[in-house]
Amino acid sequence: ARVMSRPQYNHLMPSTNYNVTQAQGQGGNPDLDPYRANQFDVSLEWYFDDAALLSVALFNKDVESFVEFKRTIEQHEGIAMTIDRPINGSGGTIRGVEIGYQQELIYGFGLITNYTYVDGDRTDSISGREDYVPGTSKHTINLTSYYENEWLSSRLAYNYRTHFATGVGETMMDNFGQLDGSITFKVSDSLDFVIEAINLTDEITYLYERNEYAPTGVYQNGRRFYVGVRYSH
Repeated sequence: ARVMSRPQYNHLMPSTNYNVTQAQGQGGNPDLDPYRANQFDVSLEWYFDDAALLSVALFNKDVESFVEFKRTIEQHEGIAMTIDRPINGSGGTIRGVEIGYQQELIYGFGLITNYTYVDGDRTDSISGREDYVPGTSKHTINLTSYYENEWLSSRLAYNYRTHFATGVGETMMDNFGQLDGSITFKVSDSLDFVIEAINLTDEITYLYERNEYAPTGVYQNGRRFYVGVRYSH
């Protein structure tokens, strides 16, 4: 298949933010071309029991161009400033395999899980070196257990991914796993009472430049709990 997607809106903005004190800034580029890629995928699914599935999928995507950031010197009110702007850079290849399994085990209890392996490569058009494909982790695991009956639905989900580049550039996000949960009580045919919990184990997000010995950010979002009512008519 031939696919296309628009760049991020903030990358397309025809504006520049200046930091006069540090003589630097960041700007957008309204002339950015969209992402274009040729992709191929094939999958095999085996429904071996009621509400039970085992699947394997292979995929390959050839991306024509990723967005990169180019640093230039521009004049602003008579001051030479270092400005970073997005440009259309080199492309790359993303290939991998996804394995999935789901099954209702006993008395409303069930399990949903999948594992994805991705191998990606690209060459930075500015530096000429091999670089990470942005947003791509080599290993991703999702594991969900559930219980359902006529009036109750509950989920406990753990999601884990290995380190990845947050964008084309130097910034990496470290390995991260998060445990979430939810319970839905069916009050009537049209009314549900919902409780959600995000990041139950209070995981911390770490960002670094190229290797973990050069940290750039630590984010602790904490545990988050939500209570709500859902009405459908």
